[in-house]
This record gives sequence, structure tokens and C-alpha cells, in this order.
Amino acid sequence: MCIAGLNHNQISSLPACVFSGLTSLNELYLNNNQIRTLTAKTFDDLTSLQILDLRDNNLQKYRDRTFEQLKELKELYSDLFKLCCLVGDIDVCEPTDAFSSCADLLKREGLRVLMLVIGVSSAIGNGIVILSRRFNNKDNNKNDFNKVQTMLITHLAVSDLLMAVYLIVTCKAQTEDRQYNG
Repeated sequence: MCIAGLNHNQISSLPACVFSGLTSLNELYLNNNQIRTLTAKTFDDLTSLQILDLRDNNLQKYRDRTFEQLKELKELYSDLFKLCCLVGDIDVCEPTDAFSSCADLLKREGLRVLMLVIGVSSAIGNGIVILSRRFNNKDNNKNDFNKVQTMLITHLAVSDLLMAVYLIVTCKAQTEDRQYNG
């Protein structure tokens, strides 16, 4: 078993093919560095790598194909849930996300139902506020304060209504995507 512990070395970049020729490396610990970028070819020759630790780095740029050559990878540790989605199906991938998964924005049915209920109730409530402010503003606009208050409340209700529409559309798209993809 071949292990490389490069953690705590203030490494800031990993150029393409930096691990060239290390085909028998099984474990690679790059945690606690300052790595910001992973290229598509950073891990190309690591065909036997089983454990990769990228925690406590400042990863900002990475390619979708970064982990493509890591066919034997079983464990990935990082600070970004998105990397788990790029790796695919492996035994251990941290961090996990309690609310969503790589395939679902909201993986729990209860969250989708709650999101729909909040969206619909918010849309109804804000619609009522907008209509009541629009049609009952004759009595309320006797002075400048009431005009400003009515305008501010109406604008707030409109923005909340748009957020409710966003929640409903997101929930519907997620539900349709789940039905389509099984």
C-alpha cells in the first residue's frame, strides 16, 4: 500500500499531471493546504487511488472531469458537497448534505410538500394584501404617511408574491424531474 501525506504543506496549486507515474498510490492526503484549483488532469495517473482527502483547502475552481480517472476511488473527503456529485457512486464521500442530493434539490418528500404549502399560502396571502391595498386605498390615502405606508407594503407584498411563485415553480420542476427520472 502506497500512501502520500502532503497535508499541512501550504500547497497552493496542483498543475496538470503533477502525480504522473504514481499509478500505485492508494491514499493521498492533501488536506490543510491552500489549494484553490484542480484541473481536469490533476489526478490522471492515480489509477489505484482509493482515498483522497481535500479538506481544509480553499477550492474555488475545479472541472467536471477532475475525478474521471479515479476508477478505484472509495473515499473522498472535502469541504464541498458538489465534489461528491462529480465523483459519482463511492463508499464514503464527505461532507453529506441533509437536505439535497446530487440528483434532487430536495430529496425528502416532506420538504417538497412543505415548500409547496408555504409557496401557495404565501401567494394567496400576498395576493390578498395587494388586492386590498389596491382597491381599499381611497380611505387610507388621506395623508402622505398613509400613501407611503401603502406603497411600501404593496411593494413588499409584490416581492413576497414573486418569491412564492419561485417556490411553487421550483417545487413543481423538482417533482416533474423526479417523475421523469424515476
